[in-house]
Amino acid sequence: MTGKVNISEIRCGSGHAVGVLELDNASSLNALTLTMLRTIQQQLLHWKHDENIVSVIIQAVGEKAFCSGADIRALYYALENDPAINVTNQTANATTDDYIKRINNEQSYLAKPFFN
Repeated sequence: MTGKVNISEIRCGSGHAVGVLELDNASSLNALTLTMLRTIQQQLLHWKHDENIVSVIIQAVGEKAFCSGADIRALYYALENDPAINVTNQTANATTDDYIKRINNEQSYLAKPFFN
């Protein structure tokens, strides 16, 4: 799955601006990729500290879908089939530490920090 996020700003007469994030992954019904999520997060953090940005619009390219949900299905599938989850679920009274230990397994799909 490839895709990108187009970023722009609409300038207002008051000197303020509206941030625009446009999902551009029409071939996958605008399903979000990790790269797209990182781009969105980075831009929202940038705009958070920009006093001129008064609101943000999120829209999508194409007429078929705003966001397909395929990204959510992929996340659900990964979690349902993750060896770290399956092993931990078989452990009585699993703790957060049990999950963390199993996340380090290369086979695990559990979210690992992607902030540097």
